[in-house]
Amino acid sequence: MKKTVLFLAAGALALAANARILRVNNTSGSSAPYQTIEAALEAAAEGDTIMLDASTQTYGPVDLNKRVVVLGPGYWLTENGITEEGPGYAMLGSGVQTPTITAEGVVVKGLAFYRGITIKAPKAVVNKCRFTGGIVLEGADNCIIHQNIVAGDIRGDQYNKASYCQVTNNILTDGVNGFVDSYIAYNTMHIDNSVSWNLYTCRGCTVEHNWSTTDLKANETAAAENNFSSNYVSEDYKELLHSLNYGSDGVIDRDVANLEVDAQLRSAYGAFAGATPYVLSGVPAGPVVQDLVVPASVERGSKLQVTIKVGVQQ
Repeated sequence: MKKTVLFLAAGALALAANARILRVNNTSGSSAPYQTIEAALEAAAEGDTIMLDASTQTYGPVDLNKRVVVLGPGYWLTENGITEEGPGYAMLGSGVQTPTITAEGVVVKGLAFYRGITIKAPKAVVNKCRFTGGIVLEGADNCIIHQNIVAGDIRGDQYNKASYCQVTNNILTDGVNGFVDSYIAYNTMHIDNSVSWNLYTCRGCTVEHNWSTTDLKANETAAAENNFSSNYVSEDYKELLHSLNYGSDGVIDRDVANLEVDAQLRSAYGAFAGATPYVLSGVPAGPVVQDLVVPASVERGSKLQVTIKVGVQQ
């Protein structure tokens, strides 16, 4: 059973010796030190962590132009039974603009994106996030795109391809395109357009242990220029991923995880296979901080009462 546990703790949270955690909450009346991610980013030093609380409103588009870690609480937390109530994600982006990464080594985890994200710098890590649009890498080499759910595709720019990247254990409603000398493995994909776009403009990539609804080698050029090993083609996920793409049936990642498919095949191919499989709602198996309340000040000699709301996924 998954539940939310409430703890009362005295004392301050232990922080890493050389990094800080900057908490952001854009809800009116919040006690968080920062109300916008832009303010936290301006105050942050290289290597700091910006923690976004769950909110009913987006934090908007932002240019992550400093090497920081941006953490969210996950997504679909209530729908997957991880929390009992309240807002279920911290969202970036808007209907007009998507966030960008322009600094080397930025890490984003546990966030929801209104649409997609554009990565313009190397060594970015995008992990355990939910996208209602695609992930675009513009010449962003050595990036890791891992354990995300994407209503769209993951692609390098057609004229400025991404090299030496890792694209693994993602659930996609479309394909992976535009990568060079990269590792594309353990993804569950539904290609909803012509199969000729499968691995379009990919070259020198290792493509293995993916579960696809269409033949990944259908594009003759891609078949000749990449290294394929142990991929599986089946339409089992086609209907679910098609619904996820268009958002018409309320499909969430739990529905994909609970789909009845051959257990042996599932353990060898797709997002739920491998050493680090896809994680429901983008949260770790242990306690996850859902809310943090710290008083702005206390009287000298008094204890600092910190309220932490922790979700436990079991």
